[in-house]
This record gives sequence, C-alpha cells and structure tokens, in this order.
Amino acid sequence: MKFVYDRIYKLSFGADKSVEFDNINPDIVPAKAKDICSNWMYKCSCIREVLPRIYIDIVFLKMFRFIFTEKEIENKIIILAKMIRGLSSPLISYFVSMYLCKIAMNLYPKFKSYKLILLDNLSRYDLKDDTQSKLCNLFIIYFHI
Repeated sequence: MKFVYDRIYKLSFGADKSVEFDNINPDIVPAKAKDICSNWMYKCSCIREVLPRIYIDIVFLKMFRFIFTEKEIENKIIILAKMIRGLSSPLISYFVSMYLCKIAMNLYPKFKSYKLILLDNLSRYDLKDDTQSKLCNLFIIYFHI
C-alpha cells in the first residue's frame, strides 16, 4: 500500500515532499487524486471475507487522509473496531486488534475511543479468567489505555 499512498501523494502535491501527513486535508487534494483513492477503496470493499477486508481497511487508514475529514476517519476506525467483534477466534481477534491499534496510534495518536471498543471486544470471549485477564492487561499496558 505504500506504493498506492505514494502515487496519490504525488498526484496531490507533485514532487513537493514538504507537506506533512498531519497537514493533508481533503479540501486541498485534487479531484483526480481523490477519485483514484476512492476507486482503490471501492475495489477492496467488494471483498466478502471479513478478515482480509478488515486487514485491507486497516492498511488504507493512511490513505483516508486524502478523502475524509478527521471526524470521518475516527468514525471509520470505530467501525473497524466493531467489525473485529465479528471474528469468532479470540486469538485472531486479539492479533487484529493489536494491529489496528498499532497502525491507528501511529497515524492518528489523538483518537482513543476505538481502544475501549477493542478492549470490550476482547473481554467478551469465553476464555479462562486468567487467560482473558492476561490478554486484556497486555492490551492495556501496550496501548496505554
């Protein structure tokens, strides 16, 4: 996805590398770049399997900056956190939750509400009490909830 992001960035700002990620605003992105970004997202939204689609949506979080406002991005992250609730395997759910947190914290550090949703998701699995508490505590420690 780095190549796709770099291509859209180049369409938006040319060879100018001075525009920081935090300063990318959908209002300043040209229509052609928005269109290409949207097309990538539409293509991947056709994936029917939940797990690959969640992973691809998480990878697209960096490209969301080109077409969505911060509030819309935060809502998309919350939707992803709620989609993870549909995974039946506790271990897979835990790994996907960790991956979402890692990517979202690096790109959008001020968003925090999705972390509580993920923690709630992990606490709903019917695991042994000590296993469940270890997983939740590890999640809390690592992501500073």
